[in-house]
Amino acid sequence: MPFNALASAQARAFAHGQVKFVYSTSTTCILTYGNGDLIKINGVWRRIPQGGVTITNAGLVAQTLYYCYAYWNGSAVTLEFSTTGRATSTAAGNEGVMVKNGDDSRSLVGMVWVGTGNLFYDRSDLRWVRSWFNDNGVVVSATSAATVSTSSTATAIELDAGSRVYALLWTGEFYAALVHGSGYNNTANAYDYLGVGFAIYPNGLSLVGSWQYKQTPSSTPMGQLSNSWGAVIPNDGSYYFNSMALVSAGTVTFTYKQTTVTSVRR
Repeated sequence: MPFNALASAQARAFAHGQVKFVYSTSTTCILTYGNGDLIKINGVWRRIPQGGVTITNAGLVAQTLYYCYAYWNGSAVTLEFSTTGRATSTAAGNEGVMVKNGDDSRSLVGMVWVGTGNLFYDRSDLRWVRSWFNDNGVVVSATSAATVSTSSTATAIELDAGSRVYALLWTGEFYAALVHGSGYNNTANAYDYLGVGFAIYPNGLSLVGSWQYKQTPSSTPMGQLSNSWGAVIPNDGSYYFNSMALVSAGTVTFTYKQTTVTSVRR
């Protein structure tokens, strides 16, 4: 229902929404309390119920980005998924609210990337449910102890899919990626190179930033390599990160890999 002037004034302090859109189960997401229960829809402040508002994965297609919008159905706040993008409203009374492009009756609350099995995913290495409100960023991290090798001298290769991390990121969100590996080269005086790989999922990785390298002083000593890179995300979407490597000679074998990405909304 609409609210009195005091409630509306309090709500305005929270940039059009006190709510938060979150993962609940592999088939359900929920719009719940963030720092309150109010959201502005079509120029009117509305309250979500104590149990939140749920939406399922019914009808969604895997490997697709969907935005989640809240609307007023005449008696309650309701959610819908749509592939239609977002836009900033300029309508009187609704100025500045992020809405469904071309439809001021739908206020943006979040986005999801639908994964394998048409399911929602939210894990320590994979964040595919994001909220528009009360979401400062994500941290994703993965490690792998699988033994992997490369003798590539010209083309950077992804070392190990087991150390990939995945994140659904908003336009303008800043990310900082860190990759680390423990390995050895079977050729003395060879150089081993480690870099940060970045891509829009599921495209192939590309190196971002520059290489970090070490030289093998003698055959097969274990060495540590780390590299990092940070940048601003150009478009809403699902991205992934991992280690990439090549050598100047010989074969480098990595026995441990770690990838960590931290993002910050600006």
